[in-house]
Amino acid sequence: MSSKEQAVTEIVAEMSSLPEDADWEFLSERMRLLAGIEKARADVRAGRVYTTTQIKTDLREWLKK
Repeated sequence: MSSKEQAVTEIVAEMSSLPEDADWEFLSERMRLLAGIEKARADVRAGRVYTTTQIKTDLREWLKK
């Protein structure tokens, strides 16, 4: 299954689990949340992550400026 097909499958599954009174705003926010989670997963798979130690070191340097 391609990533696009997987995304469609996940969206259909998500939509079927929505509450009956869900409105467009709720749906829109939910889709943005799921898209953000998928983007983060892609970043992890691609190695675009930082350790806590790296972040602390960078933060110390940024705060010195």
